[in-house]
Amino acid sequence: MVKFENMKDFKPILVLAIIFAALCIFIPSENEGPSPAPAGEERMLPEQYAPRFSRAGGFYSGPFQLKINCPAKGAAIYYTLDGSIPDENAIPYEGPLELTDRTPWPNMLSAISGVCPEGDYIPPEPVLKGNVVRAVAILPDGSKSRVTNATYFIGIDRRQQIGDTPVISMYVDPEDLFGHERGIYVLGRLYEDISTNEDETEDAGYIGNCFMRGREWERSAAIDYMPAGMGEKGFSADLGIRIMGGDSRAYMQKSFRLKCRSEYGEKNIYYNIFPGGQAKYKSIVLRNGGNDYDYARFRDPMLQELVSDRDMETQRSFPVTLFIDGEYW
Repeated sequence: MVKFENMKDFKPILVLAIIFAALCIFIPSENEGPSPAPAGEERMLPEQYAPRFSRAGGFYSGPFQLKINCPAKGAAIYYTLDGSIPDENAIPYEGPLELTDRTPWPNMLSAISGVCPEGDYIPPEPVLKGNVVRAVAILPDGSKSRVTNATYFIGIDRRQQIGDTPVISMYVDPEDLFGHERGIYVLGRLYEDISTNEDETEDAGYIGNCFMRGREWERSAAIDYMPAGMGEKGFSADLGIRIMGGDSRAYMQKSFRLKCRSEYGEKNIYYNIFPGGQAKYKSIVLRNGGNDYDYARFRDPMLQELVSDRDMETQRSFPVTLFIDGEYW
């Protein structure tokens, strides 16, 4: 579910959180290459030198080849398919990528254990999956472009298999979520340390990476928001993510706080998420239902809606479908 902190907007199941930004930059002539960065200084290339994909992200009925190009002369393109941020150690682009239906492939992220103190749920069947492609252009002097992201769902009937909910595709380095040392979604090292100490084992249930708070436990991510309506324009955003909640952090499906910061991209998301509502958001929450997780999951949003005509602040919300690094969540 999604919760909007600056106006207290709340949501059911997985709810929505978002941030978009428009970059204003000097655009030189397209036949000119970017000027080299001074020795010893790394800089970002202008927006127009970011890699371009031959097709927009979204839902497609069948396989196709995806081409990636960059107008910067002498730039090399590198890409990843696992959600991690591409750099010079990623896969070098040498030709079109063959994108197919990934749903039959073995589950990766949803097969990871060590997420819940009281036992994990591992889906027995393959979950819905999309192809996540992240690409960056790098010049010989080390100058880098903005990372271009897209998710391609091949062979998935959106209406039949997902329904009429908006879709959020989240891109994040798997290590930042599920890594033993720094992963924010797992019990991880902190849980292991206390659970092996006989004197503190009793308290281990709510100790772990996923229960930590603060900037130290915020990770860089990106999202694409795909509206439910055909032809509606969504948005993309680079932002920070944290696990949110109290006891609900112990559940398999955890809540995310999405936070806009200039160090990631824009300071705000500019998008009219709720009809008739504001179109600027600093922070949003994808909410798992909180303490209603094991039950209806929509009681809080329903109660908020029932009193929305009163003279007090209430939270607006709606369900969304979340994919993390292309995998249904």
